[in-house]
Amino acid sequence: MPLEERWLCTWNTNNPGRGIPLTQQPPFADIMQRIKIGIPPPLMVVPKLPAPLTKIPHNGFKLIYPWEPSSRLGIGVLTMNNMPLSCVDFVCTSAFIYALSGDAKYT
Repeated sequence: MPLEERWLCTWNTNNPGRGIPLTQQPPFADIMQRIKIGIPPPLMVVPKLPAPLTKIPHNGFKLIYPWEPSSRLGIGVLTMNNMPLSCVDFVCTSAFIYALSGDAKYT
């Protein structure tokens, strides 16, 4: 699969409001406000080792918008760059791959 174009972008999770499961659609205006084109993502801080692991909630891990933008980030970036969806064959993230495999714990 050839890479024809790439954009540097940042996804803003500030002011999340209520979390929305990836099976529900957030407002597209909210998606567009969270994307910043040309701004590098924040630097990662590497902790000193050994480091304690983060506790996983008792109800497990779920991909919830806006903390997990899913393919909505790709669709928003295409829209911001005036690229019609008709010029794209496929936009997906790992959550979609998990869903195709039948793994329901990520949805």
